[in-house]
Amino acid sequence: MARRIGVRPASAYYWEDGSTKSLKGETLIALSSELGVSPRWLMTGKGQMIPATASQFVTLDPTILTAAFRFLRNVIEGQGMPFEADSDPESVALAYEWFAAQPDAQHPTNVIQLGRKLAELKKAREVRRESGRDSETGDRAK
Repeated sequence: MARRIGVRPASAYYWEDGSTKSLKGETLIALSSELGVSPRWLMTGKGQMIPATASQFVTLDPTILTAAFRFLRNVIEGQGMPFEADSDPESVALAYEWFAAQPDAQHPTNVIQLGRKLAELKKAREVRRESGRDSETGDRAK
């Protein structure tokens, strides 16, 4: 499986034993496609495990992926920060799922809704961080 998604077998071992706490955005998408599960569920354990139309995650749609990356880049760079997809795979996964599920995802109303969901995701991360919980596992910091 590791070779099919373009990583070393040792990397997959560290995912399985829990040593790895985050994945690059493109690795998360490739792994979720390989496993046939939602990227958001794979990263957070939240949302639907198996997408309503699982076939959309078996093969990545380059148009959807491009739209998701452009949206995130515009939002993040618009806030004066550099866009680094591998530093926020949870947002990449959410944006990809959103654009894949919404036939008119780029309509201004839908873009605003996605922006709100991303803001909620960021706020939830901050709350977990402030409460001393590990952002990836939900475990209390030691």
